[in-house]
Amino acid sequence: MLWSSIVCAVACPSARMPMGELAAHTAGPANPLRVDCGQEVPVREVDVLIVGGGNAALCAAIEAARAGVSALVLEAAPQALRGGNSRHTRNLRQMHLGPDNYLVGDYAEDEFYHDLLQVTGGETDETLARLTIRSSQELGRWMKENGVRWQPPLRGTLQLSRTNAFFLGGGKALLNAYY
Repeated sequence: MLWSSIVCAVACPSARMPMGELAAHTAGPANPLRVDCGQEVPVREVDVLIVGGGNAALCAAIEAARAGVSALVLEAAPQALRGGNSRHTRNLRQMHLGPDNYLVGDYAEDEFYHDLLQVTGGETDETLARLTIRSSQELGRWMKENGVRWQPPLRGTLQLSRTNAFFLGGGKALLNAYY
């Protein structure tokens, strides 16, 4: 059982087992995993297995729990380094019509899509992009409901307060809110 074997990286991040050994180990109730830190890792069935512990993974786990299914997040990094690239983020863009507690003005769908085209050099699936942009309108509220704190809009010469919402405490704070 590959998935049961990978759990050892979550239970004991200091253990270093080559992937081949992980794949070769068959775990079960009579044969629990034991990694070199001496911890046993119980084997259990889950409805949703999420590999990685970044922002997208944790959002998936939260939504799985809300849907009433069991989920297991597998994060191999030690706690201080968990979250992948999400640890280094500080803000996001979301469509909004009107100001709120962390954004000012409007950032409408067409403008957001135009900005996306500039970043991607036009290599963008318009249907998927517009669906994602429209869906982002509820993102700030959803994140706040799940513990993320927002920095008040910036003032001065840096004009990102209309397009970018900043996490209070950056990416590590974002991840810690979800964990």
